[in-house]
Parts: sequence; C-alpha cells; structure tokens
Amino acid sequence: MRLYLRSGQPDTSLSLSRCLSNGTQPCCRFGCHAIEDSHHIFIQRPRFDASRENATSSVIPSSTTLLDASTLDPAHLQTILEQARGLFYDSETWPARRSLYYIGVLPALPTAESSTNRTLHTRLANDWQTVSIGLATRIWSESRKHSREQHSTPRAPRKSISLPHLFETMLPTTYPSLNISFR
Repeated sequence: MRLYLRSGQPDTSLSLSRCLSNGTQPCCRFGCHAIEDSHHIFIQRPRFDASRENATSSVIPSSTTLLDASTLDPAHLQTILEQARGLFYDSETWPARRSLYYIGVLPALPTAESSTNRTLHTRLANDWQTVSIGLATRIWSESRKHSREQHSTPRAPRKSISLPHLFETMLPTTYPSLNISFR
C-alpha cells in the first residue's frame, strides 16, 4: 500500500478522474465536499476521526512508558509527547504542518546526543511506525470496502436450467472432445 501511495498510484477519486475518461469526478466518495486525494483519505476525512484518535490513544501510553525510563530532560520529553499527539493530524509536529504517516514518514525527533537516546529514538520510531501502518491499513481497507459496495451491482441469483431434450441430440460419441453432464 505504501508503495502505491509513494508513487502516486492509489485509486483515489482524484487519480481515477485523471486516468479515466469516463467522467469520474475527483470528489470524495464519502460525500465530503473535498477533492479525494491520499491526504484527504488519511488525514482530513471526518469518517476516520475515531480511528485516528484510537491510534493516538495507543501511541501516547507506549511513548510515555519509553520516555519514563529515559534520561532525557523534561523539555525533550514534552516535545516528543507533543509529536506523538500530532502524529496522525496536520499539526506543528510536521515540518510543513502536513502529516505523512501514511507513506511511512515520521517527524524528526529532537537530536539524540548519546547512544542511549539514539536507542530510545529507534524504539519510539518503531512503535510509531507500527501504529501508523495499522492505522493506514485500517483506513485504506475501509475506503476500499466502501468503494466496492458503492460501485458494485447486486448479482442476480443463479437459475438452474434443465435441458433434457439435448440429451437425445448430443450423445457422447457424436462430439468426443465435448464433456457435458446432464444430472
């Protein structure tokens, strides 16, 4: 999924409207009055606010646990916790104030002077990446499911057809390469 997102190939309404000449509109398929691009799906779509909040709720305690065991000064601890709170939203956490967690990018953590702090940063990054992957997967799969349901047509029930009169005309010896069962 991240490979598609990084290469600009997700099947958002915007990318489909660019590729297809069938009149596909770039508007959000969930009814938002916005153009549906990757950023809108993963960051701005109100339907997924609860998922983003749940992901933030899981990042904060695990980050706090890691930071409590560290020797960082309180200012650095507070900065890192603020970054964790803004990880899944457009916020001051991100250099351009535009979250990119869904393509595997994390905000820069404060400089790690010692090897202990580098280890802490690695553990935080691993934790944040794991939660980011789970959130992006959840949002993308729900978007895809909604898209399938919206564009699929219900299948008609299969009907059984009985053709006993063909049995007389199509004897197995007439067409040896044809295999038909009349049961």
